[in-house]
Amino acid sequence: MAQTLLAKVLGIFASIWQVLTCFTKTPHHPPLLPGDFHTSSAAPSHLTSSAPSAASSPTPVTAPAQGPTLCFLRGFPGSCLQAAIYHSTAQRLDIRLVALDRPGIGQSSSHPGRALLDHADDVRCLAKHLELETYGVIGVSGGGPYALACAKALAGRGLRSVTVVAGMGPISVGTKGMNVVNRLLLWALQHYPKAVRWLQTRISATLAKLTDEQLAQVIKLQFTRHPLRWPNPHPKDVALFTNNTALIDLLVLDSRQANAQGVEGFVHEGRLLVSDWGFGIEKVETEKVDVSLWYGSLDSNVPVGIGEEIAVMMKGRVKWRVEERTHLGLFVGCAEEILRDAMKGWCK
Repeated sequence: MAQTLLAKVLGIFASIWQVLTCFTKTPHHPPLLPGDFHTSSAAPSHLTSSAPSAASSPTPVTAPAQGPTLCFLRGFPGSCLQAAIYHSTAQRLDIRLVALDRPGIGQSSSHPGRALLDHADDVRCLAKHLELETYGVIGVSGGGPYALACAKALAGRGLRSVTVVAGMGPISVGTKGMNVVNRLLLWALQHYPKAVRWLQTRISATLAKLTDEQLAQVIKLQFTRHPLRWPNPHPKDVALFTNNTALIDLLVLDSRQANAQGVEGFVHEGRLLVSDWGFGIEKVETEKVDVSLWYGSLDSNVPVGIGEEIAVMMKGRVKWRVEERTHLGLFVGCAEEILRDAMKGWCK
């Protein structure tokens, strides 16, 4: 059984490799971020020097607004630049959106041996650096576990709301309803992390040789006509990505940032997600912090059943929202509703 699954994993990555290498190998030129979205060149010195996981040196990315603050925890894989998808909406709602990368990604240095709760400490130190008395956290997809870690560690300490958008759950809840590619990746991260590192290293090296135009074609292909044809893209994703050059260009830049330091950050983070999280979701003090769970009924990346299991583990002490959306469709299509919900109850 294990050999059969490993063969499938190798076959999937071989197919991806074949698609990627069909492009010519020329240098890339990073595109600009949309609008006036601002990225810092380094983490604030206070944060770098005082965070318990100081080696992580998270790099903040902020949308220039003067309103209440939400800390954005990006998905897996990816970089803090994913927050740019919410930038214009956050500006319109007068919300300051702050994102930070996790160790080994973008400009953030590595931190071997870290745990999910270490990132909660980074968020706490960032809030202290920004002199925030109150703030909220949004965790999307693979950022969901980190958002729940914040809920566990920072409830009653200035953190007023935690919003999980299609967030991954503990591996113990299973992967029922998840597409085969994601299930195999999680299985491989659990049992064959060295194989994942080897394959991802070669994929990353190939991506680095593509021009931005070529990488944009690969990304568009993934969401409109999957090279493996398994699973087939949902029609709603096809519609979302058809002629949406701004979103595709942003995902190109996100991919560059995510792979800037190689694959160690990717592999280590993946291993954290499929290992024991180091805290119990059921022990989150929801009387001290509002927790909202958003999931898409059409999501095959992180199916709604995972969210239901998280809600059960938290004994129903959460706000629950299900939309008829795909994984990325929920993140992109419900931006305003998600941001408004994250501010509800603690900010006028």
